[in-house]
Amino acid sequence: MREVRNCFPASSMRGTWTIAGGHLTPGDLLLPGDWIALEGSLYNDGAHQLDEHGDLPGARDETFTGVIWLLRPPGAFLELCAEIAAWEARWDTGALAQERLEGYGWRGATDANGLPVDWRDVFRARLIPYRRMFPEVNP
Repeated sequence: MREVRNCFPASSMRGTWTIAGGHLTPGDLLLPGDWIALEGSLYNDGAHQLDEHGDLPGARDETFTGVIWLLRPPGAFLELCAEIAAWEARWDTGALAQERLEGYGWRGATDANGLPVDWRDVFRARLIPYRRMFPEVNP
């Protein structure tokens, strides 16, 4: 979402929120699996997906006044994100493009000229339909 500057906002709720043990209060309008973006949080700003219990995994405890955006990313976008994550896991983009040590060899993703590429290069064209000039919410 950050890369395309698009969080797919559907609605927002302004108020004072508490996160304790990953549980967001009040959160009675949120469902497990919902995508939300927090604005105004000192520790947890950005987009998050609620877990199967409706909690924010890994969130730090705090009380803040701000906005919670309900996000509705399209299924095709989420599928593309999963494909990108799988590509990154396969190619380990932080590694060298080529490495050799005796019998061992490893080669990362490269373009037609043998230059290293990362997921942004590979998926750029497919991300264009989702890209926004400016973000609607703080991703």
